[in-house]
Amino acid sequence: MNFSSVYFKGYVTILVCEGIFALLAIPLILRKIPRNTIYDYQTKRTLKINEVWYAPYSFFG
Repeated sequence: MNFSSVYFKGYVTILVCEGIFALLAIPLILRKIPRNTIYDYQTKRTLKINEVWYAPYSFFG
């Protein structure tokens, strides 16, 4: 395998990005992220009930 190949470098870049996204998703899955403006999609229902807010974010995490 040619480690200087453009394809190999692209493959490694994709794997590293996937690893970073997986690490960032762990707090969402564990429901450790409180409501905030970065992740938050606010509706009347999500502002009233915490469980409604956490359900989609833990699923998509």
